[in-house]
Amino acid sequence: MKLDQRLTEELLSLIRGSLKGKRRRELLALVNSDKEIGETYRLLRQLVETGENLTSAGIDNALSNLSDRVFADFTQKKRHPEQKRGVLVFDSQDVPLPAGVRPATVDTRRLRFQLETGEMELSLYPVSFNSYEVLGRLTGVAAEGDIQLTAKSAHSERKAAADHFGLFRFDKLPVGRYTIVVAGADVLLGTIEFEL
Repeated sequence: MKLDQRLTEELLSLIRGSLKGKRRRELLALVNSDKEIGETYRLLRQLVETGENLTSAGIDNALSNLSDRVFADFTQKKRHPEQKRGVLVFDSQDVPLPAGVRPATVDTRRLRFQLETGEMELSLYPVSFNSYEVLGRLTGVAAEGDIQLTAKSAHSERKAAADHFGLFRFDKLPVGRYTIVVAGADVLLGTIEFEL
């Protein structure tokens, strides 16, 4: 079944417990039978559980933003399976801070992507007005030999290698939209997109 905005809203209603009766049973069956919808449901449920102490308006906005981006990533993944596109599952920019928590002095951002096999986590640290340091970690990604990463934008291309812990780093990436390609021994392991 095709994942669309209406279905995403119904999944959120299911998670919140406001969906009842026959439609609730139908949706649960769909979550269990359709891999893509099941993954989306689990991702949305994790976000809701993570932010239980946040305001309802903040959660609704965060869920709406994330579900839109998850939907866009899944659509691109289906259109271009050869790219092995990762799906954004968390962006700290979208999650509001709980009441009483002050923001950090440095405006850092964390992203998490689900790859075909494993995950990629990124921490984005501003180092100047127009550049960022990007620290990353791969988990559950296995390859023959070293894992190489390439961060590409319209004006820049940088390379890094993951160490034996799956850690990698890109220094002073200029602001822009990036694609990171993950490869091992001439085999594409995944791609993700983000914007600085």
